[in-house]
Amino acid sequence: MKNLVRNVLFPFVLLFFSNQTTLAQVYFNPDALTASRENNFYIGIASGVESFTGMIGLSLEAKVAKHFALYAGAGVGGWGYKVSGGVKLYKGFPYRWAYCGSFSYASGLKDFKVRMETASGSREVLMDLLPCQTFNLSAQHHWKIGNGSNRFNIEFGLSFPFTKNAYTIKDGSVLTSESTMVMKILQPGGLMAGIGFSFGK
Repeated sequence: MKNLVRNVLFPFVLLFFSNQTTLAQVYFNPDALTASRENNFYIGIASGVESFTGMIGLSLEAKVAKHFALYAGAGVGGWGYKVSGGVKLYKGFPYRWAYCGSFSYASGLKDFKVRMETASGSREVLMDLLPCQTFNLSAQHHWKIGNGSNRFNIEFGLSFPFTKNAYTIKDGSVLTSESTMVMKILQPGGLMAGIGFSFGK
């Protein structure tokens, strides 16, 4: 009899009263049901120019406080592999506006060949693209997709490089001023613009 009370009746009573508490919360506060279904973790894909995932990559996000979330990204871009990590400030997690600060690391590329204008004319130039780090400030806007918690977002902002002229020419070529400007534009840093899809877990 004692085992029956301990193993069956007692858990049933706890379950009953816990359900009554939940129902009461929803009855007096309809937002409680929405909050109980809120996802605190998102995984997704993102793409763009100076995107925190590179040209294309995966994103992760986890809520850590009412208005704050940590996020990370990893992917591939024009300067090799890219990884990023940072924090988001939301006005209303997980949708609408989020203001982001992050750091990114691009791995660079060895023995990269590209045709450019040089002092001796147009030719294929052999160079190493060196590792590069940036600090990023951006804003994202998230929209709810469908009946679940999936999201679509746009992002825009600025990326500030820690390294200038992050490349080494290996074949002795001398770049023209125009080619030097092209390399400055190509290396990490500058205007950010991107899109992303994320799925709540």
